[in-house]
Amino acid sequence: MSQTTRTVTANQDGTAYTADYNDALAAMDTCHSGSSAPTDEVLDGKFWLDTSGANPILKIYRGAWVPLFTVTSGGATVQGTIPDDGHNHTISNIDGLQTALDAAGVTTGDIGQDFSAATLNIGTKIDMGAWTITESSGHLYFANNGVNRMKLTSAGDMLVFGNITAYQGTIT
Repeated sequence: MSQTTRTVTANQDGTAYTADYNDALAAMDTCHSGSSAPTDEVLDGKFWLDTSGANPILKIYRGAWVPLFTVTSGGATVQGTIPDDGHNHTISNIDGLQTALDAAGVTTGDIGQDFSAATLNIGTKIDMGAWTITESSGHLYFANNGVNRMKLTSAGDMLVFGNITAYQGTIT
């Protein structure tokens, strides 16, 4: 394990050059592993295998050391936090996820599986960026940038706020 500099100076004899070169390669081969973070040439994208705890943690530098995986003799555990629309969702335990997905889905490869809003945990609003679809009192409201553009009632009536243009056919 090594954390030496990756800079190799050519202004030295062959033996010293070879030793520096081998030290630099060893540092990269071991992800600069050690019980403290490397201090030489720390740039975004540099890996470090933090060996200070019972199980090593692979980290990457991106303005600070960000943990990626805890490495154990049985595998690795994801240590990431994934940002989503300003909310952070931490992945903590995904054991059995594929089994649960297989049990919940159809086995034909058809993705036309029926799901309720409660099953999908989306509540009464779907946010697609500028567009949202909201359910209220059995009606669906389609809005763009917060302004309602269409309402589909539970009776099947459609109310449009704005102009209607028929592109390939007529409106009856």
